[in-house]
Amino acid sequence: MDRLRRRASGAVLDRGTTPARRPACPAAFSERGPGRAGTHPYRDRGHRWPEHQLVALAAVPLIYVGFAPPTWLRRVWRDPEEQQLRAGIRDLLLYSSDRATLANRGLEWGIRLLGADGAALIDAGGEVLAIRGLDADLARQLGGRLDGETHGGLVQLEGQPGGTAAVVQLPLDAGRGTLVIAAGPFTPLFGTDEVARLQEYAANLVLALDRARVSERVANLERSKSQFLSLASHELRSPLAVMGGYLSMLEQGSLGVLKEEGLRAVTVLKARTLEMNMLVDQMLEATRLEDGRLGLKRRRVDLREVVSEAVETVRPLASDRHQLSVELPEDPVTVMADQDRLATIVGNLMENAIKYSPNGGLVTCRLVQDDGRALVRVSDQGVGISAAEQARLFTRFGRVSNRLTMHIRGTGLGLFLSRELARQHGGDLVVESSEPEHGSTFLLTLPLAVAVEQPPAPAPPQAEPEQEVGIPHLRVISKDDEQLDTGLG
Repeated sequence: MDRLRRRASGAVLDRGTTPARRPACPAAFSERGPGRAGTHPYRDRGHRWPEHQLVALAAVPLIYVGFAPPTWLRRVWRDPEEQQLRAGIRDLLLYSSDRATLANRGLEWGIRLLGADGAALIDAGGEVLAIRGLDADLARQLGGRLDGETHGGLVQLEGQPGGTAAVVQLPLDAGRGTLVIAAGPFTPLFGTDEVARLQEYAANLVLALDRARVSERVANLERSKSQFLSLASHELRSPLAVMGGYLSMLEQGSLGVLKEEGLRAVTVLKARTLEMNMLVDQMLEATRLEDGRLGLKRRRVDLREVVSEAVETVRPLASDRHQLSVELPEDPVTVMADQDRLATIVGNLMENAIKYSPNGGLVTCRLVQDDGRALVRVSDQGVGISAAEQARLFTRFGRVSNRLTMHIRGTGLGLFLSRELARQHGGDLVVESSEPEHGSTFLLTLPLAVAVEQPPAPAPPQAEPEQEVGIPHLRVISKDDEQLDTGLG
């Protein structure tokens, strides 16, 4: 009985032992090899993951980052692109030639900024300035979906599941414009970060577009102004010539003898006609200068003759209270220049000196030579110019306007034209000195002409000495000589 009980209890113990704890053949599952006791195959295998499982686990974060990268990682990836973007914005703001070119270049950078497939730039009036990969009607429709109070946001694309477009308002000078950037099927999803970056970029684009509009307006105004000056100057020349002719006939008495009062009136009318002629000449010269049609006929000119001619031309403008003085050197002052253009420069300086000396006084024109240059100084005792106002003197239509000069007529073309003509001759025109109510001095500098070495005059041909005609010597032969010669023979 005891033997049966021991067998039964052994069987129960055998059945209660789990297979995992009692392997049939430990050596077959042991990684340490057969015949080694104390090894556990499942426990050892649990500490070593298979290689394909490790690769799968490592790919999970990479897949997540690829589809939805964090903001910091996206910024690291696009840092080189950001540098190129800054350079592109600088080019947009500084070097775009016109508004159409600027819009196309700006749209290209917008596409690169978000990695989009299509984009459109719409002006304030609904005009499409630039478009790529989008239909114009669709672009206007997407821009219209944005709330008027919203500066930017995301708009769903119809017919494209999950497709979005980033739309940003452009507060242009002429009104509200729109920048539309549409995502494609293979482009990253747009979010609030992309919209914020697009708004920042759009602010620079607005500045560039408004700058281009202002530049185009200024160019159109300058073109219209030049056309007006050219037309007005040509139309005024003919009647002024007729007026000058009749005034000369009245002064000479060809149309009857005038009384003293009539002659004084004719003198005043001739002076005003001369002012108008000089103004018309300035307008024509300024127009030619801007159009690049101002040619110089250079030749060797004695500057003394130019100064004398210019002073005599403007002498009728001076009143009895003005005293004109001209100081010229004894030796010629030769320059290579266009004589008519130089007369225009000196005439403008003398006219201004007389005009801006309403109370009269001494007006001096002095010509000297110094260190290879010709110097022409024109001084007056008039109203003068302050240092702050001198910057506007040589600009086109730039005039000094204050209580002392507001009643003086002028267009502001004379000094602008004179300086440009002086620089085309290789010289310059500057304000040498000026103080309010103490007069002004303007200095014109021109390079002297290179002295031309005259070849030495050929020496007069020297007369060859006359050769004396040889006279044959006669020899008198005597009788004794004949005998001697015969004996010798």
